[in-house]
Amino acid sequence: VEITSASDCWVKNVRTLNVNRAHVLLNVAAAHISVVNNYFYGTQLGTTTEYGFESDRASDDLVENNIFQHIVNPVSVDGSASGSVFAYNYSIDDWYSIDTQWMMYSHFNHAAGVDNILFEGNVGNGIIGDDTHGTHNFVTAFRNRYNGYEPGRTMQTTPVQLYLGSRYFNIIGNVLGQPGYHTQYEDVEPNGMNSNKSIY
Repeated sequence: VEITSASDCWVKNVRTLNVNRAHVLLNVAAAHISVVNNYFYGTQLGTTTEYGFESDRASDDLVENNIFQHIVNPVSVDGSASGSVFAYNYSIDDWYSIDTQWMMYSHFNHAAGVDNILFEGNVGNGIIGDDTHGTHNFVTAFRNRYNGYEPGRTMQTTPVQLYLGSRYFNIIGNVLGQPGYHTQYEDVEPNGMNSNKSIY
């Protein structure tokens, strides 16, 4: 489902299977869109550009109460997206075929201009502010369950990972980490020697 340059639309009570790019793509000035109560399963190849939900230059949208299963990046916020809410979504088995040890995140801040985003009440493996395409600012993760764990994955298994350019993040009231797996609180200088088993 692609919504481009539109407003006040919705995707509701839909099931999609094994897509090539994104189950739902909000593109170029898509605003005030609701994506609620859906089930998204699988991607075709398990590569880095396969998403459950992708926001590319969209804003003020609501993604709520969806299930994402066997998808590389369940939620990817790209390209000047701001003012959106991602709430009460569930993701499991974030499948990535390129590197069987590398964990991909359920909530992925991935481009310049991502700001004023709220992630609330979600269940998934983690949130990342990467350094691939630019900065991310004023993002709040509130009351989520991020375990930082996918069976068989041993790399990038940190529930909250903020790279260079991730500014003014709020991480509030979340339950983080996997009991018996994470052994270090944070990976910062001078002790940054065990990032894969750190909470931050």
